[in-house]
Amino acid sequence: MAFLVHCRAPCDPNLPLVLPPYPPCYPGCGNSGTTPPIDPTILAVTCPTIPSTAVTGTATTIRVLGQNFTATCVAFLDNVAQTTSFVSATELTFTATGTVAKTSTITVKDGATTATGTCQFVWTLAPILTVICPLNPATAVVGTAPLQVTVNGTLFTNTCEVLLDGTAVPTTYVSATQLRGTIDPTAETARIATVGVRENATGTQAVTTCPFEFTVVLVPPVVTSVVPDYIGNWDPPKLVTVTGTGFDATTFISMNLTQYATTLVSPTTVTFMTTDAISNATLTLRAHNGTMANASNPVIFMCVENPTLGMLSPTTMAVTDPPTPLYVLGSGYGNTAKILFDGVIQPTTIFNGGQVTCTVTPSLYTAGQVVQVTVQLGHDPVHVDNVLPINSPNTNPPNGPVTLPLTFT
Repeated sequence: MAFLVHCRAPCDPNLPLVLPPYPPCYPGCGNSGTTPPIDPTILAVTCPTIPSTAVTGTATTIRVLGQNFTATCVAFLDNVAQTTSFVSATELTFTATGTVAKTSTITVKDGATTATGTCQFVWTLAPILTVICPLNPATAVVGTAPLQVTVNGTLFTNTCEVLLDGTAVPTTYVSATQLRGTIDPTAETARIATVGVRENATGTQAVTTCPFEFTVVLVPPVVTSVVPDYIGNWDPPKLVTVTGTGFDATTFISMNLTQYATTLVSPTTVTFMTTDAISNATLTLRAHNGTMANASNPVIFMCVENPTLGMLSPTTMAVTDPPTPLYVLGSGYGNTAKILFDGVIQPTTIFNGGQVTCTVTPSLYTAGQVVQVTVQLGHDPVHVDNVLPINSPNTNPPNGPVTLPLTFT
């Protein structure tokens, strides 16, 4: 009888070691890689199987080769019996599907008899459609021109298309690992979108996606005028109109860092209401887009003590009189005080905080006509901040009249 002689290493460690008086090792084993001879009378498996590797997720028919197979033989994959087909005394087949990447073992049993030899079978991950982050570029500014974004990944084909939040964008195939998609930020808003890939021939979508951010560059607005730019400290809340450029839905007005609720009228006009809590002060007015830090050029806004009317001198003039000075006495007259006749500003000379004057031409009026005279504060047009004067007088004084009558006879 012939005997089978094996080495434990580097040959199959599952085979028995045959002790002397027989040779301790087959001469070729571990040196030339030659398979040691097998006793032709025993049940044995010959490696490798055909195939010896397969991708996961795919049903694979595996041919197990050996000797002395019978119709009752069963193949085992990782010690689990498989539905086995007997092909011949030297071949069995079974079909298996790997679920994870690993190395499995294949053996054969015939009843209680286990075949000599164990084969290894390698399961590998199936190649899949993937997107590899980051994109290049990975951001775009809202409102800018369309741009091409490079998308890297695996298993791309010439039928693949780039997806922006699931919607296909114009796509250029570069290679099996690269696509270029055209993304249009002109109508976008600030947000983080998702970029993926779909293979149109099969409808398969990449298992991974990458973020793409649409950003907003906040441009400071520009203020050109504020009307009115003066208020009295006991005035009720007033509507102030601010004109300029670059206003949008995020624009708000601040004065000395106090934020005011602001209404967008147009890209060149916003309005806001003053409050009745403003005290005498020179305030710095700014427009902001989006954040307090994103501010326009500063503009001076004045809150002053309201002028108070005391008396006129004279209180009557004859229409036949020559041009005559009119003195308006009171308090709180600043260096921007104006005398108004029925709301119309007159050329005004300021003597001090309690007296202003203008020259009246009585012949311009009719006998019996009564003109209402008042004093208003507002910026000089040549003031350093180049803002416009207010166009309406202060009202509701705490004491004294709102206007004083000048009668023509």
